[in-house]
Amino acid sequence: MDEEDRSGQDETTLRPSMNVEFIDEDIVYTAGEIRLSDGRSLPALLELMDGEVVGVTAFTSNAGGWSVRLLGSPAEWICIVEDWLPPESRSPSVDPNDTTIFPAIASTRLRCATGGSVLTCNMDP
Repeated sequence: MDEEDRSGQDETTLRPSMNVEFIDEDIVYTAGEIRLSDGRSLPALLELMDGEVVGVTAFTSNAGGWSVRLLGSPAEWICIVEDWLPPESRSPSVDPNDTTIFPAIASTRLRCATGGSVLTCNMDP
């Protein structure tokens, strides 16, 4: 058997939450949007930890998009470049100095169970 005693699942398998109405402590990934500095909005997948946004993948096409993550100590927004993959296999990446993109604001679509507001984060790598 694979991860979690289910055939075909491993540590990369994401299962949907039973809760689809609000963000609670069980939600690790959620739908959102990112508003770029030039005014464009893109759909996004937001990664959550302890009720905070710690990662954003902005979808530039149906095939994927670029990602930023809050990394380090002190934490700062880092643009992810999949340099462990051959160039032709990498997801798109973004330049942290691109003023059409940053600073950007990401927000969740769902509201939080506590407080009733959406989660937002300002990103300026």
